[in-house]
Amino acid sequence: MSKRFEEYARGARAIIVASERLFGQYGLDGISLRQIVVAAGQVNPSAVQHHFGSKRGLIQAVYEMRTPLVEAARQAKLDSMNKRETIEELLAAHLEPIIEVLPKAKRLLYARFMMRLLPLSDAEHPHFSCLDMCAPSVEIMRRMLAHFPKLAPDIVTTRVRMAVCVFLQGICDERRVRRLVSHAYRTEDIYWDEIFQIALSVFSNPYPPRRRFGARASEPRRNGKKPLKRNRRSGARA
Repeated sequence: MSKRFEEYARGARAIIVASERLFGQYGLDGISLRQIVVAAGQVNPSAVQHHFGSKRGLIQAVYEMRTPLVEAARQAKLDSMNKRETIEELLAAHLEPIIEVLPKAKRLLYARFMMRLLPLSDAEHPHFSCLDMCAPSVEIMRRMLAHFPKLAPDIVTTRVRMAVCVFLQGICDERRVRRLVSHAYRTEDIYWDEIFQIALSVFSNPYPPRRRFGARASEPRRNGKKPLKRNRRSGARA
């Protein structure tokens, strides 16, 4: 059963906050539990095991720290939709709450931590251990899948992960990009419109995609003609 951040003891909350920052900065395997305990100002070297049972339990607690706030905002967006929502509206319902309910400093910490979770399998990802807390996200995903009945679910979920990755990277890059001397993004709204449209674009790519990688796709044309076929037995040009 999921556990809300405020339900933990004070020392455990300090460890969760420190872990979000350190995991995001160094990676899930780039920082030791002892270093986290020290950064959290705790003296018991076994504090993680005491409060969370294991490193995986700690990662779960960090994930669940901001989940209720973000999920509540997602639910509000779902409630405001009509029955014919677009993929753009669904993606907005999933991504926009991150920048709407979290202050800049906290959403940067959140984005860095969430980026570290993206490579995890479903069995490892903390999202799938707190589905009771993530009902709005689950519903958004269900509706997204329904928008692409001709695509395999794994293709749709891969595109969703890519879109999320783009948006989280946008959060990580915001400060640097907004300081560019060209001032290409004059306002915060222009910047986020750009990032969101890039994320949305992953759903417009046709499937199967146009071949670009692989031997046949990369072989150059000869004077505008198709590449020569190879003899299947010898590999020589036919």
